[in-house]
Amino acid sequence: MLRCLNCGLRVQRIQRHVVTTLPQELLIILSIWLRIEYLPMEDVLCHACYVLIQNADVNTPRTLGHTNVCAGCGCSLNEARLHFLEENRPLYEYFPWIRSTQNGRDSYAVCHNCWRRASRQAAQDSQREISIPQLPSEPAPASAPAPPPAPACLPDQRSIESAPIYLPHYKRAASTSRHCIYAECGNASMHLIPTFIKKSIITEYNFYVPRFAHVCQHHLFSNIWHELPEQSCTISSFTINQVEDLIDIAKRNTVTFDFEHVEEMPNHICYYWTGLEVTEFVILFNELPLFNQEFFNRAHAHLMNDFKIAAALINRFHPTIQDRPDASLIIERAMRHETNISRPASYLDNILLVIEE
Repeated sequence: MLRCLNCGLRVQRIQRHVVTTLPQELLIILSIWLRIEYLPMEDVLCHACYVLIQNADVNTPRTLGHTNVCAGCGCSLNEARLHFLEENRPLYEYFPWIRSTQNGRDSYAVCHNCWRRASRQAAQDSQREISIPQLPSEPAPASAPAPPPAPACLPDQRSIESAPIYLPHYKRAASTSRHCIYAECGNASMHLIPTFIKKSIITEYNFYVPRFAHVCQHHLFSNIWHELPEQSCTISSFTINQVEDLIDIAKRNTVTFDFEHVEEMPNHICYYWTGLEVTEFVILFNELPLFNQEFFNRAHAHLMNDFKIAAALINRFHPTIQDRPDASLIIERAMRHETNISRPASYLDNILLVIEE
């Protein structure tokens, strides 16, 4: 059944929008609304939810395009006979959509047909449980055999699982969702960290982000992950589950940023690292003389900063950069606004040299 990912409305016969066609900024908002790290890209949004998310930002509370939707079949209940499931909670298990963590509701109702179908199935299951025959108990043996010798004393499985594992060459953040993983950060807007970023942090900095750790919106887009291992609050002890999760993330075939094969990258990953979609990135790389200069630093972190500066200039000031007489003013404004650039001065000076030539 094809249902709206946000409000749950059945959308087979109405206008809908595939998640893969949404711009990156809308995908980020939708991920925050649904509180899930991976968006099912094959899913869709109804047109009402699409309009709502277009007019929202990352701080807008989640809004549903349709609130009166059947929990069973997804039809609209505005003019239908309905039943509220709060009056019959045992029927919850017959509607899988209710168990979804992203449905966004505190109460549920179903149409009359779905209610009858679930009630009939519940009655059949109850009757089946009653009709299961009880097996007779076996008679006790005449003489009990001698007990086997006691096995060697083995360590308690629970103590093994709880024992810390120390990895001297790896560090991790605290496993908490109450505050940002960056020390002394008081921002309240918290988000999960995407797996492609977690893998990049493990690969480049030997730093593990626990499953339930959160990051504020400012640090999510600041691209200063290299500062995490330098914090005084980092930890070198791991649980068994954390070690397994670290290995699982490292083994995943997650796409990271690759300058040699940009055309093959998903748009949302290219957009996160550079502020540009794939086609914009390729045009920028091929047309701007900045990226052919000898002073251009091709180290990974610095390269990201250069591209973010260039992206900011292009996205905010549409005329061609080289033709602007006020290039210095543009650079100064970009410097003030691009807070995610760790060392902008030298890069901006280099860009300004190219523009003024």
